[in-house]
Amino acid sequence: MADSKQITAYRTVIEEGFNKGNLSVLDKYIASNVKEHELGIDPPTLEGLKQGVQSWRTAFPDLRFTVDDIWESGDKVIARFHYTGTHKGPMGDIPPTGKKINVEGFDVVRFSGDKCVEHWGMSDRMTMMEQLGLVPATHQM
Repeated sequence: MADSKQITAYRTVIEEGFNKGNLSVLDKYIASNVKEHELGIDPPTLEGLKQGVQSWRTAFPDLRFTVDDIWESGDKVIARFHYTGTHKGPMGDIPPTGKKINVEGFDVVRFSGDKCVEHWGMSDRMTMMEQLGLVPATHQM
């Protein structure tokens, strides 16, 4: 089955925007007045999202998101993903650790036409902090 326009838009934002750092693709597929609900995107706007992508790519220059599963339901795209990278740059006030991360997450993206107008995202940041050695490991997989 071929991807819908919304799934194609989501995949393009992940591949071009997050993985390659091409922020202009965000303007093409994300509404300027998007409602952003993900923790850490400040301000919760398109500009805040762009700043967040730049910050993540600074902290993890080899950042790579992979979409593991993706569904469409009505005006929403739901995705399960994971991302990997090596902490080689500052992450806020946290200096580089040189450690690798492998973190899972979920997105729910609401579309109006071809543009994302609302986003909810969550990733396992506790596991990331454990992998970076910033908090003690609480579980083993």
